[in-house]
Amino acid sequence: MSTTSISASSLNINFSTGSASSSSSGSSAEIAALQKQLATLQKQLSKEQESNDDTKTKQAQIQLLQQQIQQVQNQIAQIRAEEAQKAAEKSANSQQNTSTSSKETESTEQTYTRGVDVAA
Repeated sequence: MSTTSISASSLNINFSTGSASSSSSGSSAEIAALQKQLATLQKQLSKEQESNDDTKTKQAQIQLLQQQIQQVQNQIAQIRAEEAQKAAEKSANSQQNTSTSSKETESTEQTYTRGVDVAA
């Protein structure tokens, strides 16, 4: 996890970037933190859009905030995509295990039936 500080004129914003957590609860906590950060950035963007800064400074700060908002949105989307992929893999593995278990049961039943037929 790295912390980046970006400064544009009087605007100072700190934000963290990192990889998605391996656990679902960790991902949920990370998404919640990113959403909180996103809300803060959006408030700062609104405030900057209404500010009386000179046009050049204002445009630079707005562009910077928009880029940061996009980065945070991309991080949230990436974490959610990874969660969906993990869920799909887990579901596929579960279905595969169920299928394997059914085949083992059928094989056991056939063996048992043959054993009964031979004994009868």
